[in-house]
Amino acid sequence: MIIDIEPTNGRKSFYNKAKIVINENKHQLLSYNTIICEYNIDSGEFIMIYNNKLSNTSRIHLTEFKKLYNIK
Repeated sequence: MIIDIEPTNGRKSFYNKAKIVINENKHQLLSYNTIICEYNIDSGEFIMIYNNKLSNTSRIHLTEFKKLYNIK
């Protein structure tokens, strides 16, 4: 399943550029069609998958993803 991330920083929307891909217990951040990170719901493990420099907008998507799952 794929769902859109809704911004909490006052933006109207991310215009379908930030999504969460849900595969059983793993939730992945999809930013501009690139998997950025993964969160395992069962273990609470957070993994950065994309280790290159993120754009400013992808960093905002990552921040929203972390807020959603209470990741520090």
